[in-house]
Amino acid sequence: MDVYMDAEFDCVRKGGRCIQCMISIGMIAIEDECVVDSFYSLIQPKFFHTLTRTVKRITKLSDEEILQAPGFREVMDAANVFLERLGKPYQFYTFGPDDVRTLKQQAMFEGYGKIKAFTDFIDLQNVISKQISYNEKLLSYTLSLDDLKYIFGINNKVEHNALNDAVDLYLIHDAHQRAAIQNDRLHIIYERKRQKQEDAKKRSLIHTQNLLFERYHFYEHQIGNCSLYPDVLNQLKNLAERGSIRLPFEVHVLLLNQSYEQGNLTMEWLMHPYPLVKLSIALQDEQWQQECPLTCGNAGAFEIIWQLCTKNKDCD
Repeated sequence: MDVYMDAEFDCVRKGGRCIQCMISIGMIAIEDECVVDSFYSLIQPKFFHTLTRTVKRITKLSDEEILQAPGFREVMDAANVFLERLGKPYQFYTFGPDDVRTLKQQAMFEGYGKIKAFTDFIDLQNVISKQISYNEKLLSYTLSLDDLKYIFGINNKVEHNALNDAVDLYLIHDAHQRAAIQNDRLHIIYERKRQKQEDAKKRSLIHTQNLLFERYHFYEHQIGNCSLYPDVLNQLKNLAERGSIRLPFEVHVLLLNQSYEQGNLTMEWLMHPYPLVKLSIALQDEQWQQECPLTCGNAGAFEIIWQLCTKNKDCD
């Protein structure tokens, strides 16, 4: 016999940390592809009396429904009775580790010790995701319930209702065991995830550039120059080792031979179209120049170089 469990929860900050509280639990027992029994209950949270806007939207639950629900201990007692009534050994399945982790956390806060039946489980998200590949590469370590329903041709929407999601988990597991994957849909999932990652990178880059602009904008268009002092060369070397700049061969020779002050560095701060610095190194008849985008990892080193220029009073 197999038992599939899903839970919905919301989150509240208490004592400076985030505490998740279950607001519903659903289970369905399956034997020989037939439904043996099912269990569903809302749960009244102990630590808050209103649901967040996001949870209300995705679960379609109201504050009134939650406040009228039985408490965690009463619901878990009933859930244990449901499992005991099955009368035979079963394998317990969940989707992802969060449901059981939240259940354990809430049981600890409420001093409820009867959760042993829920702690021996198989995470189907982990198991199934690791077996789905596209172009000989893993599609994702954590495919969502939506992704897997689409891949296996289960067309009803994810409702974020604990019992309905438990049923969907069974349908996904059954389709996976029957190898009923629809391969033509893998490309769509792959492109969707690739685009999502690209969008996230762009948002992160824009956010970082805005932070750097705010931090360094007052340097804009300032130009300084100084000799290649040891401290300057060491900062350039560190930047090169991190891949932020590409030093000319002649500078590497200077570093190797510890021949300092035999060249000149010019540095200019630019903030458009994005924060960067322009570096120029003059060595006898050789001239090297590179524009270097500022990042959170290299901006500090560039500022140190600028401060060394200022300290040695060689700046324009």
